[in-house]
Amino acid sequence: MERFWSKVDKRGDDECWPWLGSKRKKGHGLFRFEGKTRSAHAVALFLSGKCPRRGRTLALHSCDNPPCCNPSHLRWGTRHDNIRDMVERHRGHAMAGDANPSSKLGKDIVLAIFELRHRQGEWGARAELGRQFGVSYSTISDIWKGYSWSSVTGLTCTRIKHIKVLALTS
Repeated sequence: MERFWSKVDKRGDDECWPWLGSKRKKGHGLFRFEGKTRSAHAVALFLSGKCPRRGRTLALHSCDNPPCCNPSHLRWGTRHDNIRDMVERHRGHAMAGDANPSSKLGKDIVLAIFELRHRQGEWGARAELGRQFGVSYSTISDIWKGYSWSSVTGLTCTRIKHIKVLALTS
């Protein structure tokens, strides 16, 4: 425990405490703990007495400062929590739809595919549309179900513990 905290620049209670040891490319600290290389901020949270609850295994920053190890700036969460934080705080490079240079489809094509969703149960129809537009049948399914291109179709789908909930946005 002493070895860990010796690599943290402890400052004021409300300030970030930067990790002084080795780091990943994006700035998160690395520390060998219990036989494994772990994220320093996760070790800081664990050593502060805050144990992860079931399903919440990621240490998340409230300060958006990757090297920070101040336990008051950290909490346990899920991958979903982390992605939600990224979107709410306008971080990351999530490029959706036409803004994504790797996208094979455009808005007009997606709308045409979406209009054919009444054939949703027909695997052959999905495969044929996929071949026609150079994408997989699962891409067609994702459009029909609202998993992707929801900004174009207006259909959103949230997966909650294997339960799929569909909602048409207005």
